[in-house]
Amino acid sequence: MKRFERYRIASGLDRQSKEFQVNAFMYAAGEDAEDILSVLPLSDTDKKSYESVIDAFEKHCVSKRNEIYERACFNRRSQQPGESVESFITAVHTLAEHCQFRALREELIRDRIVVGILDAKLSESLQLDAELTLAKAMTKVRQSAAVKKQQPVLRGAESSAGHVEAIHKKHIKGHKGFHDTADSQPTECGNCGYAKRHLWKDCPARNEECRKCHKKGHFAKKCRSAKSVHDITQGHASSEDEEFAFLGEVRSGEEEEWLGVLQLNEHTFTQEERENEAAVTVFVDAVTQSLPATEPRLKEIIERQKTDPVCAKLIRYCEMGWPERHMLPPELAPFWPEKAQLLMGRQIRSDIPQYPATLRPRWPNIKGFRRSEKQAKEDQQHRYNLRHRVRSLPQLQPGQDVWLTRERKQGTIIQKVVTPRSYLIHTDEGQLRRNRTHLRPVQNTQPQTTPDTDETPDTGQNPGNTD
Repeated sequence: MKRFERYRIASGLDRQSKEFQVNAFMYAAGEDAEDILSVLPLSDTDKKSYESVIDAFEKHCVSKRNEIYERACFNRRSQQPGESVESFITAVHTLAEHCQFRALREELIRDRIVVGILDAKLSESLQLDAELTLAKAMTKVRQSAAVKKQQPVLRGAESSAGHVEAIHKKHIKGHKGFHDTADSQPTECGNCGYAKRHLWKDCPARNEECRKCHKKGHFAKKCRSAKSVHDITQGHASSEDEEFAFLGEVRSGEEEEWLGVLQLNEHTFTQEERENEAAVTVFVDAVTQSLPATEPRLKEIIERQKTDPVCAKLIRYCEMGWPERHMLPPELAPFWPEKAQLLMGRQIRSDIPQYPATLRPRWPNIKGFRRSEKQAKEDQQHRYNLRHRVRSLPQLQPGQDVWLTRERKQGTIIQKVVTPRSYLIHTDEGQLRRNRTHLRPVQNTQPQTTPDTDETPDTGQNPGNTD
């Protein structure tokens, strides 16, 4: 409605006659609007008035909003990772439109912005301001976002394009860990922090939960998910049966940075991103080392991967990123569907020619659908009645004798009760109420009378005559 009002004013439609405006609105609304207009309680004169038609359509189409649900959505709204401050503020104002906050509208919007922003330090500083208003809160939030966005540009000359690599791969049993120093003395465990070297099955932290990341397998002092770029060091492997591996690159400067931990024994990746997006490179060798195979078998798998041309191309595609389908060689094209095809879960392209008209979306025939749906229900009811031998039972009258199928006794109809197909029956033990399906009419038969004398009827023959 609002967009049509803007179009009506911008195109000069408001200067036309009322009937002309109504026809323009009905044409823009589509075919369903004609059906709606026919059922609206409007007279012929009101149907030519633009204001009357618009008011009737708003009452018919715009349903009353659930105030509790709208307020719940408002109170649960927070700034999402990657969402800009302007987008978050606009979303909060939009949700507040249907919450009916009345006089508390600006205060509640202010509270939602202060509590919902991602910057925890800025949120704390705003909460300390006793005279904080909505305009003041939005100004500070916008200024903080602008300053953070400008910092990489201001400090771009000071930050160097450093390149740090740290790879800790899983060790195969029977091989010693790698060292970056000449000292070959055992170092502390990377999971529990004890100086004595031990196997993973004997590690005290194997079944303990970390207090920082709440994951099992290490203590909080050896947590890998809470380290920064300056905490990365290259050293000894923690044990001969190490279960974790650190893969990838960490770059400073204008490049995106990431810090990730890969748990190879369960084939699950856990990653803590320093920014909203991360550039992660997964090496195939590390995944291969996690396979449950012996050392000779692993070597055989690695050699076959290097010699197989298709596998080599797949490894290169894994390192370079997801390519488009038209850039793939013919031998890989059947195994690399389009992104849209993966999303839809079906084949979306075909070599069979199609008319362009058949590919355009169109509104379904609502009236035809309702007719076919009604006919299908009637056919289903008819087939059900035939299959179960359903028939209409005649109505019983008061004073009529019936047979009760459940009690297996006879009774007399007193009257029909309010409940559909139910009757009140008088029996020797009292009154009962039964459904019509449990009642069978009893046909009253007249008893046959016999003569009181013992005379036999005349047959025209003499009983004494034996001839």
